[in-house]
Amino acid sequence: LGQRGPEPASGTEDGVRVLFLGDSMVAGFEVEFEETFVELLEARLASALGRPVEVVNGGVRGYGTDQSFLSFRERGRALAPDVVLL
Repeated sequence: LGQRGPEPASGTEDGVRVLFLGDSMVAGFEVEFEETFVELLEARLASALGRPVEVVNGGVRGYGTDQSFLSFRERGRALAPDVVLL
């Protein structure tokens, strides 16, 4: 899908998928992928919830709210996220 990070898995019935949308602050190209706040939250959320969590980094450098919405409508919705954060 061209997102930063691994391709989203097919999902699990007991897991939670969180899609982050936004600009370069979300994409986090200034740091290694493992150091992005989106990636760091995955393990913390899984620990807090006691169930698998998959985060998808949908951040794109330079995107505004309108472009993030269009990205969700065209690609993000197909990922069937349980939570979407902008």
